Amino acid sequence: MKYCSHCGNDIADEAVVCVKCGCSASTGKVFCRNCGNTINENAVICVKCGCAISSSSAKQKNIDTLPLDKISEKDWLTTLLLLIFTGGVGGHNYYVGNTKLGIIKSSILLAGIPLSIIGIGFLCFLGLLAWTIVELVSLLQNKFEDSEGKIICQKN
Repeated sequence: MKYCSHCGNDIADEAVVCVKCGCSASTGKVFCRNCGNTINENAVICVKCGCAISSSSAKQKNIDTLPLDKISEKDWLTTLLLLIFTGGVGGHNYYVGNTKLGIIKSSILLAGIPLSIIGIGFLCFLGLLAWTIVELVSLLQNKFEDSEGKIICQKN
């Protein structure tokens, strides 16, 4: 028998997720996976049983520590490809349901075309490029959210 490292609930040894909280059974947060004892989130070992605590700390935001209801059903690879190829017009924003952001990005791009005639359209294009790079980094770090506030992340 082992314990969920997120909520402390007893879980079967072969369990992949905790049936109580829905978190992955393989990562730690505040409970020892061996004895169920509450531990300091910065601890390296459990002071009750002496077991080593996994190296993935609770401060890291990865898919294993997110409850299942906080993970988007949108495909990460599709979002990535849309971001790379249509980032300037907001194609990925339309895909994940952030229609307003998509419209704003498309509008900035369309405004940049006539502004290019007077020599300041490049500012619109530079802004879109910077915005797209920020969103790309956010997606690669599993911090990009869909319209419902759920994280779009790679699923193992």
